Amino acid sequence: MPGLISEQQVDNVALAIMERRVLDRGEQAELRRAMDRAWANLPPNYQWLKDWEYVQAIGRKGKA
Repeated sequence: MPGLISEQQVDNVALAIMERRVLDRGEQAELRRAMDRAWANLPPNYQWLKDWEYVQAIGRKGKA
């Protein structure tokens, strides 16, 4: 797997994927703030991603 150096790291990622859990309120808020910062700091040549994210969100709402 790209980015993983040791067998132990691969095992750790595999276990984390299988663990699957719901984020608590604090973690959800932290993730929301991190994503807000990420969107706010996109370089000019990646601003198009904001439009793409908006289209994806609308698409998900329509399927609910």
